[in-house]
Amino acid sequence: MPRNPRFPIYRIKQGKKPLWRIWVPARFNSTGKDGYVYYQARYEAEEEQQKFLASYRSGTMGPVLPPASVKDAAKALDALKVAGIDMTLEQCAMMAIERMQARLAGATTREMMDRFRESVSTERNWSDKHAGSYRFYSSRFSDRFGDVLACDLDPQAIKAWLLETFPSVTYYNSALAVISSAFTWAVRQEFLSASPFDKLERRKEEAKDDIDVFTPEEARRLLRACVSYKDRAGHPMGADVDPIYVLDCSDCLIPFAILLFAGIRPAELEKLPWENVRLDIGLIRITPSMAKTGDIRNVEIEPTLRDFLKLAPEHERVGMIVPKNWKRKARLVRLAAGLQNRADAARHSYASYWLAANNDVARLQSNMGHARGSNMLFKHYRSAVLPSAAKEYWAIAPEE
Repeated sequence: MPRNPRFPIYRIKQGKKPLWRIWVPARFNSTGKDGYVYYQARYEAEEEQQKFLASYRSGTMGPVLPPASVKDAAKALDALKVAGIDMTLEQCAMMAIERMQARLAGATTREMMDRFRESVSTERNWSDKHAGSYRFYSSRFSDRFGDVLACDLDPQAIKAWLLETFPSVTYYNSALAVISSAFTWAVRQEFLSASPFDKLERRKEEAKDDIDVFTPEEARRLLRACVSYKDRAGHPMGADVDPIYVLDCSDCLIPFAILLFAGIRPAELEKLPWENVRLDIGLIRITPSMAKTGDIRNVEIEPTLRDFLKLAPEHERVGMIVPKNWKRKARLVRLAAGLQNRADAARHSYASYWLAANNDVARLQSNMGHARGSNMLFKHYRSAVLPSAAKEYWAIAPEE
């Protein structure tokens, strides 16, 4: 059992001047080590000795800070001195706490979400698609909760809004993932103590009996809709259509043919240049910068697709495959064909009809960019369409 400290005083010489020091055991020293405290005069040492003894007897004496904190405190004091600020560490800490509390109390949801976008979009190298998703979901979230203080958001109110605004399980989960990322960041930055999304869970998607595949007639209808809509009379959006949708969509025929007969992902199509479409060797080259998976692959050009590609004169096979204003034009074509909100149907159609016609899962995996060993193609597409429908699908020709 350690003995009670006496805090003895010692007289020493430093040069010609005497000094007095007190021995302070490690268990009572803020440094965590045995050591001396020095004084210029004996009466100062005696006064401090009495204070040490009084603190010990009252039970209030002990290590004040761990060694690492002592070093941090010393650095903080030096920083204050260099800056010419006459404040104690306690005063600085209280000011920091007050400013943080004011920051938390004053940050609306809209301000916090805007701050997140400004801080991380460049740092994390957001793709155009992700930036668009964030704008889409965050703007709707801010319309409802933008003026509410971020720290006052109610998880149950958020859940009710998500269910009402995004009844689709897919969109619900997508909105949850995109919006919650801003709050996770806010917690890490100490703008919030906890995220209201921590109490929300993803919805479970129900297994579907089949996948969304265009019938041969729907595929024809989509291709036939690639015409000019410069005339407001009979426009798919009505006579009072917004001028930005008064467009000639005849240049969408080849891009839609590639979607239907090569199974390329829409995001890959938007990055595809004509130079990667090699009619001479019968392949479309998807580079890592274009591919969702970051892997290179070559997609076989089927005879059906070749016939559509040949519609473009050789001198026009330059630049990007998709025309200017592609997104608006594509939306207009789908609307005219009555096939909107079926973004993945073209890729599903290609896979289903190709497998029914060729019965070669390995080649289909290579064309679609799926990982080797994956059974997803076999599981989803092997019985999706009948061979007779596949024959009709691959017989679609440009002149129809």
